[in-house]
Formats: sequence, structure tokens, C-alpha cells
Amino acid sequence: MPYPQAGLRLPNHRSWFVPRTSATALFALLLAVLLSAAYLAISSAMSHPAKSANEASVYVADPPVLPVQVGLEVVAARPAGAVSSRNAERWRSEGVYLIDAGTWSERSRAMVDDALAMLPDKVRLQLGNPSLGPIYVSVNREGRTMSGQQPYHRAANFFSTNEGRNEVVLFPDQTSRTAMHELGHAYNLRHVPAGSYAQVYVDDEMQSFLSATGWRVLTPVSELRGLRDHADVEVVYDGAPVWLRLSREDPLEDFANSFALYFTAPLELKALSAERYTWFEDRFTPAS
Repeated sequence: MPYPQAGLRLPNHRSWFVPRTSATALFALLLAVLLSAAYLAISSAMSHPAKSANEASVYVADPPVLPVQVGLEVVAARPAGAVSSRNAERWRSEGVYLIDAGTWSERSRAMVDDALAMLPDKVRLQLGNPSLGPIYVSVNREGRTMSGQQPYHRAANFFSTNEGRNEVVLFPDQTSRTAMHELGHAYNLRHVPAGSYAQVYVDDEMQSFLSATGWRVLTPVSELRGLRDHADVEVVYDGAPVWLRLSREDPLEDFANSFALYFTAPLELKALSAERYTWFEDRFTPAS
């Protein structure tokens, strides 16, 4: 490897510690290679672990388009086990089961616990379709459901009723806002039969959200009632741009993103979209 590429350079002038001999040049070359390898190894150890193919595309809730001040979420350090049996038992009593939470990292437990705690009681008690039983929350790196299925064939965050139960699956060590996004899907789809996400478009609450935010459903209601996959529903968005990626094209993602921002950073949602903020405020602010 040439010296400049190795991050080292021999001096141009003569020096007592760099005699011009072939043996010394060979030794200097070997030393440069060893130092370069050591530097790369140390740098790798200090950086984040390399992501596998499955981990590289983990979905995170869309960031906003508008240049608003976004505060970083900070999860306070907690004693080992602080988010443990007491909180797990509380959520279980409210119909939220944390699957194998004892194997989660402290940050993963905080991610889920903080998101649940930020929800008003009446909202938390409406997560998921009640006819499908409690809501189950799993954390793993493979995007696997409780049955071992991997619906996205890679790491992912998602809410699913495809297996006849309310299930949230999360990638480890994310923020409470990401967990809240998936809880937003659980709330949004609470009136929808298992695996029939397209049916949310005939729900009065969702129709109200679509009208307030600029979405129009082009698929006739007569056809809607026979659809299961919400991707088969034709929609168009006439509102102002708010989200960067997936939520720009999918009303269900728009709802979940707005839900997450309303409960984790309401002023950010208000700055991004007064319509979305007002819609949630009208429904979740206790009457005076």
C-alpha cells in the first residue's frame, strides 16, 4: 500500500532515523501496513457494529419535511430492572403483554415502557382489536412474530393482526417515538377485522382524519368492503407536504406518524401540521 493511502509519509529530507536502505524501506513499509491495520481495527471497535443485510433497512418513523426544531429523545439512565416486573405487571393488567421482556436490553424496555406511559389511560386501553384479545409486544432483530414468522423477510417495526392476534414487533434499542408509531397503528386499526387493513377506510374515525388532512379515497365504497390489503385502495393526497418517505403515500402511515408525534412532541406536530394537531387535540384532550 502506498504510504499516502496508509496515512503515513516518509520525509523527503535525510534523517538519522530513516536511513536510505532497502532493508529500512521494507521495514517502514511493514510498519505502515501494521499501523494502518491497527488504526482500522480500533476505529471499527469504537463505531457502531456493522449492520447485517436484515438490519440495514430497519424502518424508523418518517422525519418531517419542514425545518422545525426537533428535540432529541433522551432515555434517562435507570437502575437494572427498574423497568421490570412492576411495570410489566401493570401493562399486563391493562391487556398489553411484553413477550420475554426479561431478555430485552434496558433501552428496549424503556422504549416500550415510556411509550405506553405517555398514552392516556383511555387510549392505552383501546389498543388493538378487542375481539382478538390482548396486545402482544415483542422485541427482536429479525422482525419475527411470536410464531416465528418473518412477514417482511428482514428486520422491521410493525403492528400485525395477520395471525389472529394484536401484535407489535420492534427492533431493539430505538426511541419511544418509534414504539409509539406502531401503537398508533394498533389504535387506528382497533375496529378492523384480523388482517383486513383496507377496512379501516370505511371507519368513521379514519374518514374524519382523511378529510381533515387532505386525503381522498378514490376506490368506491362498494369495492372497499371486499378488500383486505390497504395497498389495494386507491387514494390521492391534496394536502401540503409533511412527511418525507412512506407516510407521504400511505394514509395509515400518516395516521401513525401523527399519533406518535402528538403524544411524544405535540408542539412539533402543531408546527408541522395544524390540521393534524387539531384533529388529535379535539379527540384526546379531556373536556373541561
